[in-house]
Amino acid sequence: MQTPALHHKTKTTDYTVGICTSGNDRYLAELVQFMKEESNDSAWRLKEIIIVASEPSPNSLALLNDISIDPRFRIVLEEERRGKFEAINRILELCSTEYLVLVNGDALPARGSIVSLLKRMSSDDKLAVVSSIPIVEYDGGMATGIIALIWSVHNELLKTLSEDGSNRHSCDELMIVRKSRISKLPYGTVNDGAYMSCYASLMGYGVSYSSSSYVIISTPKRLADVVRQRRRIVFGHLQVWKTLGIAPTTAETTIFTKPLVAIKVLAEAIRKEPRLLISLFAAIVEEVFSSTMGLIDFALSSRRHSVWKRYES
Repeated sequence: MQTPALHHKTKTTDYTVGICTSGNDRYLAELVQFMKEESNDSAWRLKEIIIVASEPSPNSLALLNDISIDPRFRIVLEEERRGKFEAINRILELCSTEYLVLVNGDALPARGSIVSLLKRMSSDDKLAVVSSIPIVEYDGGMATGIIALIWSVHNELLKTLSEDGSNRHSCDELMIVRKSRISKLPYGTVNDGAYMSCYASLMGYGVSYSSSSYVIISTPKRLADVVRQRRRIVFGHLQVWKTLGIAPTTAETTIFTKPLVAIKVLAEAIRKEPRLLISLFAAIVEEVFSSTMGLIDFALSSRRHSVWKRYES
């Protein structure tokens, strides 16, 4: 007599998606549709989508009103912008699951990228933060060339340092965190991903990335906006360093702490995208200027840039 095969039911784990949005974010409508259609596999179930909208435009407000009838969506409206740190803290308060995926309203994940983050996180109990790989548009202009080169170096560095276990940085355009291992952001925090990554590292947890998770991001198209954004980011990294006593492992810090690694990462980024070589000199000049301005800002006040000016995407 043949023994019938045993069928084991796959355990399903719930997760939450948190979205921070302000103004008329470029990808918000597509992002909402993506969440509606995101299929759940046998191991993961999207339990809730928490959207914190600060000063939403009329179009965004109409979209949010339309989706509020879906019980999975929880909408929090802020009449004035208080900073992304405030929005993330609100999401952390409302989140009812251990796994929390955070995505910006002006970013759009590729299909399957969220599940890839979930699988990477669940594969290692020591991980607290896992981020995605950003994809940027390069139209041949100076501003987008600088941004494309910066993000290419960022991606290579994230990969290199994650592999040797020394990474303390993440792409906060799309990332996943274990809620129990992340603290609320201090008032005025500018770089949320950098803060959470450094905090997790300080607590003895791992920070990594998923090689199969991608996110399309909106970037500045004007040089002045690139400088303003980079100035704020440098300021935010210094702020994290002062608050936690350790610095994010960014390209700027790696140049001083691991110069050979920084050179290798830059060479690899250009090898993969040779056309970005023409942006190298402009990127160096921009980074020196932006970093100097960020240092001056930080010397004058440690609470600047918590609510930043939106740029035209």
